[in-house]
Amino acid sequence: MDAAPTPSDRSRPRRAAATGLALALVGLLSGCPEPDRPVGVPDGDRDRAASGDVGIGKNLLFISIDTLRRDAIGAYGSSRGATPAIDVFAESSVVFDGAWTHTPKTAPAHMSMFTSLPPSAHGVGNLNTTGAGRLSDSIRTLPEVLQDAGFATGGFTGGGNAKGSLGFDRGFDAFDDTGEPLYEKVRRAEPWIMEAEASGRPWFCFLHTYHVHDPYFPPPKYMERFVSGDYDGPILATKKAIRDAIEAGDDLAPDMQGHAKITWNYWFRVREKNPVDLAYLHDLYTAGVAHMDFILGAFLKRLMDAGIAEDTIIVLTTDHGEEFGEHGQVRHEQLWAELAHVPLMVMLPGKKYAGTRIAEPVRHLDLLPSLLELLDVEDVPLDQGGRRAWGAAGSSGSPPAARRASPCAR
Repeated sequence: MDAAPTPSDRSRPRRAAATGLALALVGLLSGCPEPDRPVGVPDGDRDRAASGDVGIGKNLLFISIDTLRRDAIGAYGSSRGATPAIDVFAESSVVFDGAWTHTPKTAPAHMSMFTSLPPSAHGVGNLNTTGAGRLSDSIRTLPEVLQDAGFATGGFTGGGNAKGSLGFDRGFDAFDDTGEPLYEKVRRAEPWIMEAEASGRPWFCFLHTYHVHDPYFPPPKYMERFVSGDYDGPILATKKAIRDAIEAGDDLAPDMQGHAKITWNYWFRVREKNPVDLAYLHDLYTAGVAHMDFILGAFLKRLMDAGIAEDTIIVLTTDHGEEFGEHGQVRHEQLWAELAHVPLMVMLPGKKYAGTRIAEPVRHLDLLPSLLELLDVEDVPLDQGGRRAWGAAGSSGSPPAARRASPCAR
């Protein structure tokens, strides 16, 4: 990464009296507040927050675990024990219990996070979507706004429907969309973060992975912990088993190549109405979640040990969940709660408001203006539908009440 000096014409906009921005995060995304009363903050902290004794974020690490079901996470009620690292992260974060996505598809969901626009407005769809193309140049994205504000920007995605060709590369100084598992993405992103931190500039890193996405091929160690050994159905749970079947002449997708051949040889063997197959699939998925959690936890621990969290906002979410026959289908083709009700956790610098849980409904559309507010960046593209929850502080330096919550602001 080239850590060039910040150009003078891209100096970072700052408010003269930027106070209470940790409170802003909670107020910004949480329901309809009472007039002149910040929401989501413990009563004992309101006076301290109003006086400005709350830190703000210098940097932003935005992590999206593609296809991560909310109820796979211990912090959201799972009893499987698959996410000890994420559960620890949740204890240090503000946890949103009512977060929702707008679509069960990777490209439009992530572009809504980046633009504060619904899929019907930004027009970006998955690569196999008829008529979908690259994001219009007239629409600004979170990385572009931050780059213009002087941030170093690095994007590391799993490729596929998060590729640069759809516009996800816009605004990034460094962008990598090679289709790699999470440990490889981390291996690329972590040195970039350390270099950006050493440069002294504010930085934004977007880390996206398909590590828990189908087809589900968890390592044997995790299969032993989460998958029943009694299954004797047709599902082949390793790439080797599928390749062996193909080589033996049992190719159920003869017209396909590469990853698509592996994927559909996997799914064409699934009996989608069979409860035994559905339970087996769910266990395989859970084992993959546990493997992801181990890798992510080690990565986050290294960042914490390096002191990154002291001035960095860390967001953990997903684009959508996954279905295992609850409504007659598998994967992510519908928009039931299993897919649309998503995890969202935000760790503030210094772990401000750790353990706070917000029950009111929030949307992915609210992330862009909310995060810019917390980073004290004034250049918010409000004409794209984004709303700030935290207006500019008045001349007294006291922050106003968080007055724009997504369900009641529009």
